[in-house]
Amino acid sequence: MSEVPGQTPRGRLGAAIVLLVVAAVAACGGDDEPTPPELPAGPDIRLNELMAANSATLSDEFGDYDDWIELANAGAEAAATAGLYLTDDFGTRNRWPLPDTTLPAGGLLLLWVDGEPAQGKWHATFRLSADGEEVGLFYGSGLALVDSTTFGPQRPDTSLARAAAGGWVLDPTPTPGQAND
Repeated sequence: MSEVPGQTPRGRLGAAIVLLVVAAVAACGGDDEPTPPELPAGPDIRLNELMAANSATLSDEFGDYDDWIELANAGAEAAATAGLYLTDDFGTRNRWPLPDTTLPAGGLLLLWVDGEPAQGKWHATFRLSADGEEVGLFYGSGLALVDSTTFGPQRPDTSLARAAAGGWVLDPTPTPGQAND
């Protein structure tokens, strides 16, 4: 290092440290925003509609009027449900692994959230609370959040449906298996 007139050895050390810090900041992108971690690539499947107080709207294959959740593939291509988990307890993100199936672009999938998995692969291991709760869809081994909603007390036979603008609305005319109105 060349000597700078009027600078002591301690001053030269300080200048060297400043240069190293500036070089390190420049190498890391300087004043740019930090790059967020990439989420794992996953299917473009979202929560679409749910009913937590089903008393007469839709019965399952056993004639039971159980809670249900409808998923929608919002993508332009078919998407597999492999690696997706549904939960009403964010402390247990992998509460129920979705059965492996493929949804076509724009396709819908109805799941019975009745706590009766012995009734078949489309029956989840938990029920929804008509008093309100959170529901989440998670993906992959890191259990990244794909979609979620939180709802309050539900009226019988009224669904919570995703509106075209993306928000959620109470729908007195549920549309399981059809596009939301």
